[in-house]
Amino acid sequence: MNKPAAKEEVNEAKSAGKLQVFLMIVFIPAIFLLFAGLAVFYLLDINVLEEAQEAGIPVPFLSGANETLPEGHSVTSAEQIEALQMQLKEKDSKIAELENTIKTREEENTRALADQERLNEEISKLQEEEEETSKRNNEMASVFKEMSGKTAAPVLLSMNDNEAADILRALPTDTVAKIFEKMPPADAAKYAQLLADQAP
Repeated sequence: MNKPAAKEEVNEAKSAGKLQVFLMIVFIPAIFLLFAGLAVFYLLDINVLEEAQEAGIPVPFLSGANETLPEGHSVTSAEQIEALQMQLKEKDSKIAELENTIKTREEENTRALADQERLNEEISKLQEEEEETSKRNNEMASVFKEMSGKTAAPVLLSMNDNEAADILRALPTDTVAKIFEKMPPADAAKYAQLLADQAP
C-alpha cells in the first residue's frame, strides 16, 4: 500500500515539475519579450494600440472607446486635416517672419559693410593728409632750422597758429628757444602753451 501512495506523490511531483518547466521556458520569456517589445516601441515613439486600430484590428477593452464619445466630439479625419492645415499655416507664417528677419539683417549687414568701407576710405584719406602735412612741416622745419631766430620769428607770427606750432614741434629745442627770444613775450607764451597742449 505504501507503493501506490509513493507513485502518486512522484506523479504529482512530475506534473508540478512540468508546469514549472512550461512557465520557465515558455510563459515567462513570452511575457518578458512582450514587455521588451512594448518598451522598444515606446522608445521609438510608436503607439501600438493606435497602429492596431488604424489597421482595423480590434483591441480588447479599447474597441468601444470611440463609441462612448458623445456626438460631435469624435475626432474625424476632416478635423485632423483641418488641424494639420492650421499648423501648416502657422509654420508658414513663422517661416515668412524668419525670412523677413533674415532679409532685414542682411540689409543691415550690407549697410554696415558700406559704412565700414566709407569710414576706412576716410581714415586712409586722413592718414594721407596727415602724412602730407607732416612731410610739409618737416620740410618747413628744415628751412626754419637754417634761418636765424630774428628772421624765423616774424614768419611764424604771420602763419596760422596750428601750423606754426606744428613747425615749432618739428624743430630742435635750442632752435625753438632762439625763435622765442626774438618774439614778443605774449606770442612766445602763446606758442609755448600750444606746444604744451599738443604735446604727445
